[in-house]
Amino acid sequence: MLNWAKKADIKKEKHREDIIRRISKLEKALNPKEMDYFISELTNISLGLRVTLEEANNIADLSYKANEAKIKMNNGGSKMDYEKAYNAFQDYVNKLKNEAKA
Repeated sequence: MLNWAKKADIKKEKHREDIIRRISKLEKALNPKEMDYFISELTNISLGLRVTLEEANNIADLSYKANEAKIKMNNGGSKMDYEKAYNAFQDYVNKLKNEAKA
């Protein structure tokens, strides 16, 4: 699988790196159902239809920061801090959506 990932025509290098990372993390042989799902995931990543692990972590981090800022705002904190955190989250997600369309 690693040889395929290194040589395959994958849309973006970040997707290739994510596929290689996911393959490298495999610790056991997959049963046929798991293998079908795994191949489907790798295919979707290679086509740019799924986010990479790094992108997913960034989304989760920005979402957490926006939520924390909202809680603080609701308890008397700064509305501007919330708007800044929320906009950073939305901007990142929109950037990923635009890249997927390209």
